[in-house]
Amino acid sequence: MAQLPFKTLYQNKWLELRETSTGYVYVYSPWDGGRGAAILVYKEDTSAITSPDEDNPHRLYLARYEVCPAHGDEYEITSIAGGMDKAGEHSYQCAVRELEEEGGIKLSPDADVKYLGHVRSSKTSANYMYLYSVRLTDTNHTVVEILGDGTPTEEGAYCKWLTEQEYIDQCNDPIVCTMLLRNQYVD
Repeated sequence: MAQLPFKTLYQNKWLELRETSTGYVYVYSPWDGGRGAAILVYKEDTSAITSPDEDNPHRLYLARYEVCPAHGDEYEITSIAGGMDKAGEHSYQCAVRELEEEGGIKLSPDADVKYLGHVRSSKTSANYMYLYSVRLTDTNHTVVEILGDGTPTEEGAYCKWLTEQEYIDQCNDPIVCTMLLRNQYVD
């Protein structure tokens, strides 16, 4: 698909505001070529099984909380995601790297990471987000220190495990919602 001609209205390292000849305005992230990756992380919560006959454990999801200045100064659930700004980096590698940086989880090579397709977060964005999910087991990961990438918006960010209902109730991130829905069909 061909890119429509545009003029740049504003640009810094992170964001470019573009306008087409028809007056449509949209955003693009020049620092990563408009490409990023996100990963949904979950595990089975066997402690939620209440009887020996129940064999359907409930899921817990790793929720990432950080301040999103466009939304205000409160911590909110965001996707574990980042831009593909490393030369030659595949979206899978980006998702795994971001999980380690932002989620404190280093996946082992045998972790079964599923590809969930890609999306654009809105009609006003030219950026692609490649989506993945991984179910953690006792053997497919190690817990490491959450280092983040050093940007101011990641200061004070944290992760915690939530039930599926808590995750759904608290999350307004369309990337997370898309991953939750799509993960139901690849599992």
